[in-house]
Amino acid sequence: MNFKTGIMAKLFVGGIPVDMDERELIDIFTEFGGVVAANVIRDKRKQISRRYGFVEMGTEEEARKAISLLHGGSIDGSEISVRPVIPDLKKTQVVIGKRKVDFSKKKSKSPSSKRKEPRYGKRPRLNKGY
Repeated sequence: MNFKTGIMAKLFVGGIPVDMDERELIDIFTEFGGVVAANVIRDKRKQISRRYGFVEMGTEEEARKAISLLHGGSIDGSEISVRPVIPDLKKTQVVIGKRKVDFSKKKSKSPSSKRKEPRYGKRPRLNKGY
C-alpha cells in the first residue's frame, strides 16, 4: 500500500450486499476513523446496487486500519474486499509553471479508418446519428 502522506485515502469496497446504502457503509467505516464520503455504485436503469462502492477516509492511517480489519471479512454473509484506490495516471494533468501537461493517452486512429481511394461504384455511407 503506497498512500501519499497528508491526503485523504480513497478505498474500493467490493462484495457488499445488494440492499446496502451509503449510510450503512459510512456507519461501518466510522468505527476505524473519519469518513469523508461514501458512494455505492448503482445500475443506471434499475437503481439497484452493483455490489461495490468507494469510501474516502480522513487519513491514510485510518484507511490502513480499515483495510487490515475489514478485507476478507463478511457483511450479512457476503465476503467483502477492501483495497486502496490507485490514481489513474492516464487521466491526470499537472501544471508546470504556466503550462498544463496532460498525461492522458490519445487514441490514434487505425490505418484502416483512413481511406486513400474514393468509394466509386459503391453506395454512400449514411450517418445514422448513433
